[in-house]
Amino acid sequence: MSKQSSRIAPGARRTGKLAAVLAAAALGAGIGGCSDEETQDAIDQAKEGLSTAEEELQKGLDEAEKEVQSKEAKKQLEDARNQADEQIDEAQKKLDEQ
Repeated sequence: MSKQSSRIAPGARRTGKLAAVLAAAALGAGIGGCSDEETQDAIDQAKEGLSTAEEELQKGLDEAEKEVQSKEAKKQLEDARNQADEQIDEAQKKLDEQ
């Protein structure tokens, strides 16, 4: 069973903040607008900004997952090498005893 960190990847946290700022700015611009068209444009911009932020967040999460998997794979490889070394040492001792 593998352990997973509950920490949020630094890029993911930054992207989440960016999404919140973009949404607030776009909606704020829409509220201050004079027409329904300007309000709709602001809403569309906010949706686009959130979509972009979501894509960036997913990229950050994917990269973090790859890094974790890479570290786990390296650890498993190291463990396998250690086991192989131990088995070779045991086999050598048995040969030396004969």
